Amino acid sequence: MKIPGFSKYGNDELFIATAACVSAAVSVHTLADWLDAPLLRLIILPAAVVWLIALWFFRDPNRKTPVDTNVLISPADGVVQDITVVDNDAFPGGKAKRFGIFMSPYNVHVNRVPTDCEIVFSEYRQGAFLPAYNPDA
Repeated sequence: MKIPGFSKYGNDELFIATAACVSAAVSVHTLADWLDAPLLRLIILPAAVVWLIALWFFRDPNRKTPVDTNVLISPADGVVQDITVVDNDAFPGGKAKRFGIFMSPYNVHVNRVPTDCEIVFSEYRQGAFLPAYNPDA
């Protein structure tokens, strides 16, 4: 199930963040009443900030793409860092164009398919945990 306005891949994280924040808020509120310490409720603020960050990270706003066959639209938010022809024996023809897009934590982390296309090759590569700005990443 997709939550409107959010990526379906963030459902588990959003559920966990919401449950943790609500539990923390209820617990702190109850403890503050029990101890008669209203300022203790300020502890809820960091939990609320974590929840807001989770909402921000997993957002999936609607995008309007131009209907122009002469325009190449990036499949992701961020900055196109490089466009390189790479040799790949597994790819049909041996060469492929690689578009390197750097997404900061502030960008929407949803990849889209902004054009009609057919996927002719897909390969999983184990990550090396390199920094995103590294061309070998």
